[in-house]
Amino acid sequence: MKCIDKSKSYIPWFIWGIVFFVYTFTAQKTVGFWDSGQLLASAQLLQVSEAPGYPLYILIARIFSLFSSGNIQYIPFCISLVSVCAASFTVFFVYKTTEIVARILISRITDISYNVSLLLIIASAGIASLSLAFSDSFWSIATQPGVYPLSVFVIILLVWCMLQWQIKGTINYIACIVFMLGLSMGVNNIVWFAVPGLVVMYYFKQNSDYSVFKMIGIIAGSICATALFIYLVVHGIPSIAFACDLVCVNMLNLPVNSGFVVLFILSISLGVLGIYYSYIYNKKILQSVSLASVLFIIAYSINAIIIIRSAAHVPINQNCPDNAYSSKEYFSRYLFSDKPLMYGNSYCAIPDSVTSGEKVYIYENNSYTHIYTEPKPLYYSQFMQFFPRMWSNIPFHIEEYKRWANIEEGINTKPLYVNGKSYNSPTLKQHCVFFLKYQLQHMYIRYFLWNFVGRQNDIQGNGEPHKGNWISGISFIDSMRLGDQDVLNDSLHSDSSRNTYFFIPLLLGFAGIIGLWLWNKKYALVFTLLFISTGIGVVLYLNQTPLQVRERDYIYVGSYLFYAICIGLGVISLFVWLRQYFVKHALYISIAIAVVCPSLLFAYNYNDHNRRNVDIAYQYSKNVLATCKPNAILFATSDNDIYPLWYLQMVEQKRTDVRVVNIHQLSKEWYIQELQNALFTSSPISFGLPIQKYRIGTNESLFVLVHSPLAHIYYPIKDIIQFIASDNSKYKAQLQHGELVDYIPVPNLVLPVNKLNALQAGIICNEDTSRVMLGIPFTPLQLHSDGTMQDSIISKSTLAMLDIIAHFEWKRPLYCMSNIDLSTILNLQNYMYSHGLASLFTPIESLPSVESENQIHIEEMYNNLMKTYSWGNASANQGSVNEYERLIIQQYRSLFAIAAQSCMQTKQFEKARNLVDACMQLFPQNVYNYDIFMIAIASIYYELGKVDMYESIVNALYSNIDNMLLYYRTVPKKFEKVLLHDVVQDVGFAIEMYQQALQIGDNKFSTKIAHMCTLFIEDYFSFTRQISVCLPQEFQVNNMWIMQLQSNLAYVAYWYNYMKYNVVQEQKQQL
Repeated sequence: MKCIDKSKSYIPWFIWGIVFFVYTFTAQKTVGFWDSGQLLASAQLLQVSEAPGYPLYILIARIFSLFSSGNIQYIPFCISLVSVCAASFTVFFVYKTTEIVARILISRITDISYNVSLLLIIASAGIASLSLAFSDSFWSIATQPGVYPLSVFVIILLVWCMLQWQIKGTINYIACIVFMLGLSMGVNNIVWFAVPGLVVMYYFKQNSDYSVFKMIGIIAGSICATALFIYLVVHGIPSIAFACDLVCVNMLNLPVNSGFVVLFILSISLGVLGIYYSYIYNKKILQSVSLASVLFIIAYSINAIIIIRSAAHVPINQNCPDNAYSSKEYFSRYLFSDKPLMYGNSYCAIPDSVTSGEKVYIYENNSYTHIYTEPKPLYYSQFMQFFPRMWSNIPFHIEEYKRWANIEEGINTKPLYVNGKSYNSPTLKQHCVFFLKYQLQHMYIRYFLWNFVGRQNDIQGNGEPHKGNWISGISFIDSMRLGDQDVLNDSLHSDSSRNTYFFIPLLLGFAGIIGLWLWNKKYALVFTLLFISTGIGVVLYLNQTPLQVRERDYIYVGSYLFYAICIGLGVISLFVWLRQYFVKHALYISIAIAVVCPSLLFAYNYNDHNRRNVDIAYQYSKNVLATCKPNAILFATSDNDIYPLWYLQMVEQKRTDVRVVNIHQLSKEWYIQELQNALFTSSPISFGLPIQKYRIGTNESLFVLVHSPLAHIYYPIKDIIQFIASDNSKYKAQLQHGELVDYIPVPNLVLPVNKLNALQAGIICNEDTSRVMLGIPFTPLQLHSDGTMQDSIISKSTLAMLDIIAHFEWKRPLYCMSNIDLSTILNLQNYMYSHGLASLFTPIESLPSVESENQIHIEEMYNNLMKTYSWGNASANQGSVNEYERLIIQQYRSLFAIAAQSCMQTKQFEKARNLVDACMQLFPQNVYNYDIFMIAIASIYYELGKVDMYESIVNALYSNIDNMLLYYRTVPKKFEKVLLHDVVQDVGFAIEMYQQALQIGDNKFSTKIAHMCTLFIEDYFSFTRQISVCLPQEFQVNNMWIMQLQSNLAYVAYWYNYMKYNVVQEQKQQL
């Protein structure tokens, strides 16, 4: 025991060492998806990423990147170590914080020895720190580049400093807290949600009044004060700085950004003057406020790095915040969007009028110029209400609002009558239901239970019973909630992200909370407030819409941190309870039970958090660039496509000749200016329109005269761009209030083809010249399936794409990422030929030939898949592969299948065999479960005579789909509506297998599929009882009522009849 006493100060360092080693061993070694590529590229070159820029993180990451010793391959791992260090030191300070609180709690238990209390304190702190370290969400953010580990580290450091101040009373800790709060503006705003708890801790140090009403007042006051301060700091400081710079630049003719310098000097001078005055006249409150202000301003000034680097015109320069106005927009709009929080409009609101919003300025010719005033809609008062949780008017958001809140228009909605029209508005109760069911339960409590009860899988769910729910591992509980988990197919039941902790961490945390409230209500209130403010407080602030692009569990890691502390304190609660029954062994039993918690977390979470050898994003992006010919332009839309490409081009300097164009950013003036500059070895992109045509407030929507007398004529696209570029009033359209705006006079355009340039650029080869068109006719408008135009308006980003295409002169290959819907790219899909992960724009129209059936270039795709592309660790992946990475594998499989099918159709059997064999070797079933694209692979094996391979694949596919259909029968009825899409999708999967079996003549397997599918459809869909089974060609005539069903259900009904008819006929033949 003396040995433990002497070494107790080394124990937190020992735990830190273990956690640091585990995190380092499992850390990602290269670029990943989501923000990873952006942060790596921004850190390496000190660039300006998306708001708020994270300057503190970028600076620290840049320092860590220097440890790569010039080897660029090590840079991602070195920057991942920022997260590793921040997370491991968070664990260290969780130990130190729990140690303090545990010591205070144990001091209330007077009849235990020093040795027992020492062991309890060490056990509590150790269990708390390790439970956080190996929890699902925290481990995930700890092993890859990201700002959240640093944010959580700042939160726990703030709490530890406040505890130290309470114990020692040294003002240095308060000074450190203020300084860190200023620095936190350079990391992430979630740090500020811990401030109400810090305010309450400060109050407890100064006051001893713990009455209920006093506490409620203090908590409410601290929350309001924090919210006001955040608004004043985040929105107020940039606004004041711009006002100051406006005076300095426009009135005093000083250089741009002089206002920042003046404001900084003035603020520091006032602070120093306050310190001096308070020292002379012994004004302690003024001295504290002045010192805090100076420290905060100095720390907050780290954001100046964003402006300095933006002014240097770095390659990544999001929103170009290089002056006082653009930086104000950059910082303030990140935190204060237009979404309402406590009072505002619901999704059905219509504007009563439009008023003037914020003024928009630009800096040019050495002064700020007001160019535009943003319109601000004023909604009818009937649509305004408290707690507007359902506010987005995007159609698919509205559909999800109705589903989550059980809204039935005209039945349980509030009728409103405005200007003689009737509207169905959601009630306050329905807003609350949406908040409770979606924002709170689905987007917070579900994540919380992932970490402390168990996680079903990593598939992003939207309320479905088999996607991303929490599970416990206790069969009867999980089956009662979500259906029989044991019958799920292998891809779900054996998923590495399926983790079950049997409620042990949750219950131990409950025990800690109960003990905290029993023995020290002061700290119970503080930690409860910290837990709620960093969890539910963030939920209230975000006011998230449905269908988020990814799971958001990482946002709430601050909340999980405080619960982990309660798990540690649960050891003390267990001891107090157990010693009533086991006097001698209560200590060891309670510690033994508690140790199960971090042990379970580590054992279950290790396999799906080991990112050490995962390089799918890296190889994918490398292959995208390899698809492109020299000096190409590559259109992309998704962050997951663009950010890894940034890393490869800007950090590793790979294929810098390819110019990546983000379609979503083409509506931004600053982005158009960036594209007009050379970047590394990539040439500038030519535009015909002057930059003024792309400014905010100009050409946000452009009218197209669909019914023009000249609509039947195809006009050269360059002439149309020149028409728009002209300032002549006769080329403008006049709106009702007299404003002159640009427009496109005809709906049909033609792009001339320069055959010589296309040959020199490698877009076409000599063999293709006879098929090259003189001009490519198209319309920039979206079309219905029958070819009619959907609307008469194009967006600014579409205008920019027209401008690029009009002026690229066929001198550069132009590609689109293969995951872009080509029908949205100016209706040029008939001229896009797939080369693999990207499609090349060619002056050759798709013909109904074998090669162009899938619009692919067989030779290019074959060479890319079999020779050019690199695969890294794909075939022997021993690490965790997440849902998005599995989608990439599906995309690869689809390319192999399409290429192999084309080879079969052109009698290139050897190439087809090479392709399917390579697909099987690269993406084996034991690493990546079979998906729908394997149906085509199986069919090709059958046609090549490899029946054993065919049977192996189809049997595995059959088993998967059979298990899922069996599972759907066990799911509670409440999921019937949300599950319909997945049920129809899996039935469609089975139908596709049936069709493929019929096509290749495998009657045995087609019959097997038909039996399985028809039995399930009869059980699950009641409409089958009304179907009159008949010959397939007579189905519509005999079952006209089917047309009233949704299109996907009508599809199911048709194929049910088809399969049922064949099954019945076969049974008759057997009889």
